Amino acid sequence: MTQGYERGGGGVGPAGPSMGRDGGGVGGGVGGGGLGPSPSGSARIMTLPIHLLFRMLQKRTRVAVWLFEKPDVRLEGIPVGFDEYMNIVLDDGHEVSVKTGSRHPLGRVLLKGDNVTLVQRADAVS
Repeated sequence: MTQGYERGGGGVGPAGPSMGRDGGGVGGGVGGGGLGPSPSGSARIMTLPIHLLFRMLQKRTRVAVWLFEKPDVRLEGIPVGFDEYMNIVLDDGHEVSVKTGSRHPLGRVLLKGDNVTLVQRADAVS
């Protein structure tokens, strides 16, 4: 293996090594890849956004979604599905006003990826 970083190949599993068109890599999973050994010999693993969202889905973590051009509104819910365009299905969705803190229940929601600015754990919101 050459010195420096080597990009891993694609994969479709939630974790583990990936063998794609252009070789292996550390990390793998949906979207594949990761970074191979560094010049010092230690492995650095890159966390792809899709892996983070998948982990939140698996653990049924309540998330807060910031909306594009809507700084006063957040959507909260439990992710139950998403795709490569960051379209997200939230269960037990609530519209939360940032200014007043009021919550409006929405139920199950399909949020189009164009509207997603940021996704974070809901308990991280202060």
